[in-house]
Amino acid sequence: PTGVPGDVILDHFQDKNVADIDVLQRETFGNKWHVFCMKEPDHVRQIMSTFGTTEEVDGAETKRHYTDSNGQTNIIEFRYREPFANYFKYKNVVMEHAKMRYSPISIEKTWKTNYWPDRNFAWFLAITEVNTNLARSYFGDDKELTQLEFRKALAQEMIYNNLPEQKEDGSTADGRRVRPKHVDHELVMAPPYTGRWIATKNEWHKVTSKYLQQRCAKHTIGCKKRTR
Repeated sequence: PTGVPGDVILDHFQDKNVADIDVLQRETFGNKWHVFCMKEPDHVRQIMSTFGTTEEVDGAETKRHYTDSNGQTNIIEFRYREPFANYFKYKNVVMEHAKMRYSPISIEKTWKTNYWPDRNFAWFLAITEVNTNLARSYFGDDKELTQLEFRKALAQEMIYNNLPEQKEDGSTADGRRVRPKHVDHELVMAPPYTGRWIATKNEWHKVTSKYLQQRCAKHTIGCKKRTR
């Protein structure tokens, strides 16, 4: 990943012993984070995190079997430090969560896009969907649903929702203001090399872009639909 000097880390741990750790501090856009590293028999385990210490965790005892450079078999017993203890304790939860996101239909994989904001949105959408289903199963009294069953039920409720009715003044029963669905005006395609309409001069504002994207903003009832 960007900001993680993998080759430098590997060189640093070249002569370290199994279970030795070290921490590399990094900063991105003013936010500090760390790369916690631990020497394994055949690689260096790295965890990027904004949380964690190098303290050993009670109850996180483990051991490693490995063969050293002289061909001798060794066994080392130690306790995981906090970031690695959390990883091994909760990794199955993360894997099960990922399994629910990808089975049987993955939003992230189905949405064929390389546009980075959309890829992030797809990930957050999938995470939220699984979390909601898990919360429903944990806190609710209804039967558990598979992820696909839950998705179908959620889509059905979103299509046939029970939103509060809109009053004549444009507000809902709970006092919220909503944009009118239908407004009494006509959409006109803006000519090339123009921006907004200047009502006081009865003319279009001239711009250098031939097809400047813009939306309807007629006073306070603009429908926000594209006019180009």
